[in-house]
Amino acid sequence: FYSSVQSAYEMALMNGVSDSEFGTDVEVTISQAVTIAARIHAIYASFKGTAVPDFTPAGGEPWYAPYADYAYESGVIGTKYYSIMQVEPDTIATRAQFAEILSGALPAEALASVNTVPAGSVSDVDINTTAGKAIYELYRAGVLAGTSDGTFNPDSSIKRTEVAAIVSRMADSDMRVAL
Repeated sequence: FYSSVQSAYEMALMNGVSDSEFGTDVEVTISQAVTIAARIHAIYASFKGTAVPDFTPAGGEPWYAPYADYAYESGVIGTKYYSIMQVEPDTIATRAQFAEILSGALPAEALASVNTVPAGSVSDVDINTTAGKAIYELYRAGVLAGTSDGTFNPDSSIKRTEVAAIVSRMADSDMRVAL
């Protein structure tokens, strides 16, 4: 996982949990997932000519507030996750929630299919749900690879090492995986 952590850090998508530790086995929260998605979106938008916003919180605001506002105003997340950010930002994100949040970070043209993943081929993901659609989109784009037994474990939490690999693939299409 070292190269994924290094890539995510160098691309300014993720920081450590402290100045000296990345926190490889730490579970990701909703606020962290939204923050990462906002960073990806802002960086992508900067390549299209939009200035990267200043994500410094205003006095008294929590650290994640500017990311939540940006993500909501930019359409990265909808009311569902924006509301969670207002009330329970430290809720541990499930793998499905992370995929759903992340899928809004880039437009469809930046998530071109590199894999054929027919509906129903990920046995524990229902493609007819909002999260399911996002998960299949990210599988097809080579961003998600699932587990060694072919499942996704949508209701499980997601660790920072897994997130580093996923967001590195999201940001750098050369890192995407062919299944």
